[in-house]
This record gives sequence, structure tokens and C-alpha cells, in this order.
Amino acid sequence: MLFKARKWILSGASAQKSKSMAHTMLVENGFILPTAKGFYSLLPLGQRVIDKLCRILDVEFQNSGALKIAMPIVGTQQLWEKTGRWEAMGPEMIRFHDRQQNHMCLQVANRRGNVHRTDRNTITAQKITISPYCLSNR
Repeated sequence: MLFKARKWILSGASAQKSKSMAHTMLVENGFILPTAKGFYSLLPLGQRVIDKLCRILDVEFQNSGALKIAMPIVGTQQLWEKTGRWEAMGPEMIRFHDRQQNHMCLQVANRRGNVHRTDRNTITAQKITISPYCLSNR
């Protein structure tokens, strides 16, 4: 695996002038590849680091009793309006309509989804504390 990754490292990628030494090192050592301003592709070494970090977080969260869940990247307008953030996010939030002309957006975080999920599943007879966590790409 390391031999194949060397092809990316030795490809001669050099970082553009950057204020961040970390950015320069990540590019020059083959962890990331800039594709546009502010956008990067993870190269094999960078992906290995992310995968290893996710495995460590999974183990630690599960040892603490947390439950892993998967949350959608797309959210509804109603969910964001509950917290008053639909308008507050401004033009930075990517908004669109689905086929039924419902207002949707790309969620920057899944806190609203967690709040909505727990609100809908409230147990009235007894309170059960759950600790969900979500590891996903954005």
C-alpha cells in the first residue's frame, strides 16, 4: 500500500504560497491535493489518516456507551425554521427544491436532525438518556 501511495508523494506536487505551514506540508507530503480555492481531494495517505481517526473515534464513542447513527446531508426547510436558522444562515447555505417543490438545503450540521429525531421519539413513561454520534463526510 505504501509503495502505491509513493507515486502520489513523488509526483512533484508543490504547495502554492500559503500562510499555513500545515497546509504546505499536507500538500507537499501527498496527503491532500488542492482542486480549487478551499476545496481539496484526499490522496491515499490522507484517506488512511481519516479512516484511522474514524476507527479510533468509533471505539472511544462505543466504549462510552454512545450509539452510532447516520444522518442525511439534505434537510428540510421546516427543520431549519424550528431553530430560526433558515433565514439566519443567509446566502452561504445551499438551498434547492425537490421534485414536489419542497424547500430543501444542504445541512452544514446535523444538530437539527438530532433534535427532530429525539423530539419525535420521546418516551413519556420514562426518560432514557441516549448519546448518539455521527461520523460522516461533508
